[in-house]
Amino acid sequence: MIDAKLETIGPDQAKQILRLNTENFRKPDKTRVDSYAKEMLSGNWQINGDTIKINGRVLLDGQHRLMAIVKSKVSIQTIVVRGLETDGKTIDRGKPRSISQWCSHNGIKNAKIIASSAKLCVAYEKGMWGKKTIQANDIIDSEIFDFIENNNTGLQFCVRAAVRVKVVSGSMLAALLYVGCEARDPMENEMAAWFCKALSTGENLTEEDSVLHLRNKLISQKPQSRMDAFMQRALLTIAWNNTVAGEPCSAFGFRLRLTGPAKQKAPTGILTAST
Repeated sequence: MIDAKLETIGPDQAKQILRLNTENFRKPDKTRVDSYAKEMLSGNWQINGDTIKINGRVLLDGQHRLMAIVKSKVSIQTIVVRGLETDGKTIDRGKPRSISQWCSHNGIKNAKIIASSAKLCVAYEKGMWGKKTIQANDIIDSEIFDFIENNNTGLQFCVRAAVRVKVVSGSMLAALLYVGCEARDPMENEMAAWFCKALSTGENLTEEDSVLHLRNKLISQKPQSRMDAFMQRALLTIAWNNTVAGEPCSAFGFRLRLTGPAKQKAPTGILTAST
C-alpha cells in the first residue's frame, strides 16, 4: 500500500534512509549535493511537492536531498512516499524548469538575458568575476532569483543597452554595465554610451583605444576557435577599465588581472575616441 505524508527529516534520519540506497544506478553528484546544502543553509529550501520515494526497502529517489541534509546538518520538511511498486526507471524523466522560464512566468522582460546577466552580477558580488569557471554550486538559484527581484529595473536598463552591441555576449556586457554604472541607465552615462557605441561600430577609434583591440579580437573569431566565456569576460572588463581610467592600450596591452568592472558613477563629459 502506498503511503505518502509530510515528514521532518534531520541528519540522523537522512543517514538511516540512505542505507536503503542500494540499487540506485545514478552515482551521487557532489556539485548537486553542495548546491542543495547551500539552499538548505540559506533558509530558502521550500516544500514544492517533490518527494522522497521508497520501494519496500530500497530508496528510489532523493539521495542528493538526503545527502544535503547530512552535509548541511539542517532538518527540512518533505513529502515521503513509501510502498511504491516501481523499479524507478520512469523517475526524473521530466524537463527541468530554468531561471529564464521563471522570469517569463513572472512577467519579467528579456527573461533569458536577464537570467544570465543576473548570475554574473551575483558572481561579481561574491568575488567570483575573475574565476575562470563558475561551478553550479558556487551560486545557488535562490541568490539569482533574489537578485532579479530586487534589481530588475537596473538590469533592464543595462540589457537594453547591451543588446544593441552585436559583437559581444549581451548578458556579459549587461552585467558589466550594471556593475560599472551602479545600476543606472548606461545610456544616460556618456562614457558608458560611448563605450557601447564604439564597441558596436568601431567608428573613430585609434590604436590607443582598448575598445578597438577588443573589437578586433571579437570580430576576428572563427566558429572553430571561438573565444571562451572567461577570455571574453576578461578582455571586455580590461577594455572597460582602461576606458574608465583613460589609459591607452596597445594590441598586446591586455593584462589578465581580473577583479571586476571599474565603477563609472556619473557622466564625466563627452569622451573622444582617443581618450
